[in-house]
Amino acid sequence: MKFDYSAVEKFLEYKEGEIDIDEVMDHPAYKAIQHHAETFHHGLSTEDVERALKGEKTPFQGVQGFEERTDELLRFIDLLKEKEGKWINVITTELDQVIPRENKGGMVIYPVIGYDMGIGIDDCVCMNINSSLYLNDPHEFLYMAMHESSHALYERVHGYPKISDLDSVDSMISFFNTLLHTEGFGVYTPLNRRKADGSMGKSSHRCQEDYLIIMDEQRLKRHVYIYDSFRKELESAQDWTVDKFLNTAFGKDRFVYREGAAMVVGIEEIGGVMGLWDAFYMGSDEFVNKYDSILDKYR
Repeated sequence: MKFDYSAVEKFLEYKEGEIDIDEVMDHPAYKAIQHHAETFHHGLSTEDVERALKGEKTPFQGVQGFEERTDELLRFIDLLKEKEGKWINVITTELDQVIPRENKGGMVIYPVIGYDMGIGIDDCVCMNINSSLYLNDPHEFLYMAMHESSHALYERVHGYPKISDLDSVDSMISFFNTLLHTEGFGVYTPLNRRKADGSMGKSSHRCQEDYLIIMDEQRLKRHVYIYDSFRKELESAQDWTVDKFLNTAFGKDRFVYREGAAMVVGIEEIGGVMGLWDAFYMGSDEFVNKYDSILDKYR
């Protein structure tokens, strides 16, 4: 595993007019971002990037204000270079606790500018450093890098379905189950490190809120009630459009993160690390069918 800063460097060169946008988009990190956008959204074009930089709303989010904080971003890159050796060891150690059977040696972590806070796909991790969460607390970058690294390993093993294949209730359910499976492991992977660091949530940021909810039995009970209502509605949703499904399934309630992580926590409590390792490799539909009962304690 290694850090590679060439993607963010190319993006900054583009903004200085030294290279064109096509050279940025041809970088492996931005190719991975395009692959992610084709899988989970409706694609990403060079025009989307250029329009986003003009302040328009496009799939290439996460670039707001970056030009005004260029010096801050450069200092953050310097911090990453200082920390990378130690952080690679931490990330690898935590991944080995959860997904020890996969080789992490060839994985690359790319700091980037733009798109999501982080993605894990194509055996690499792309982390948008233009995030106030990371800039305000660099350890959040570390935790999210663990989270996204687990996604990269999940995609290596299972692949990901595409939203372009959503054409029935069954396909929507399987797509949701896949995200529940991978995000459950994503949230769980840095959990023990967060506990050790005393970083279970300091603000109302949605990523930190995930941990506050899964560690609070009363809040989780209320959340599981909402989750059960959603699943019941989904399973009988004969007339849902793809957009309605995506907005409902992956909106503010963050079911795949919170219920997924609660299931993985329960698996570790019941089956130990061997239970975790086996659960990672099973199919997502099998995972949900086998482990949904873990949530019964919150029902």
